[in-house]
Amino acid sequence: MPSPVSRAWVASVIPWVRSLATARAPGGKAGHDSPSVHRTPGRLVAFSDGVFAIAITLLILEIRPPADYGNLLHELAALCSAS
Repeated sequence: MPSPVSRAWVASVIPWVRSLATARAPGGKAGHDSPSVHRTPGRLVAFSDGVFAIAITLLILEIRPPADYGNLLHELAALCSAS
């Protein structure tokens, strides 16, 4: 059972959260966006697909630190010229 202090705190926070929701919405009403503000989830889906593709690629690649740092520049130059 919530204590009276937590109920008072929640009761004081609810109007503040509602004011944030209405302040950020165009026209002062939450959920009543103009058609120019409405966005389809396509861009978000494309972005998340890209993030997953990069993450999976990094998981598949076996990236190991070089064993010998003395020849690092020579080996990097060889890799660049090979491709």
